[in-house]
Amino acid sequence: MKILLRCQFRFRKKTHDRFPTLNEYIDCERGSTIAAAAMKKKCTEQVRVQCIEQRITPVTGKVDMLFEWHSSTRHDPDNVAFAKKFILDGLQAAGVLENDNRKFIGTMADKIIQDDEDYVILHITKNMGIFL
Repeated sequence: MKILLRCQFRFRKKTHDRFPTLNEYIDCERGSTIAAAAMKKKCTEQVRVQCIEQRITPVTGKVDMLFEWHSSTRHDPDNVAFAKKFILDGLQAAGVLENDNRKFIGTMADKIIQDDEDYVILHITKNMGIFL
């Protein structure tokens, strides 16, 4: 299964057309825990809505995930991949995943691709007990 995800958020009076990086989230949280919670809620909700709009069917059992991060920025890979927290919570809120704990999530891998646009393609496969 493939899911295409995009995100838009506002930080430091600027609108960004991508998921927030870890550093942006930390900076936001240092300024206001309420603003950081709002950022997380907004990003999670965008994922939930996109899953519903794409009619993503729920998966059962344990799955492996490959996050294909298309990024127009030069942020470090660990900074970019932090957004998987919002994605996993959004998948669970949409009913795509039963839960985002270790019982239901096997391997998670990240691939960072330099691109002109910012989006994520999430590949979900049934966990077969082996690495991707």
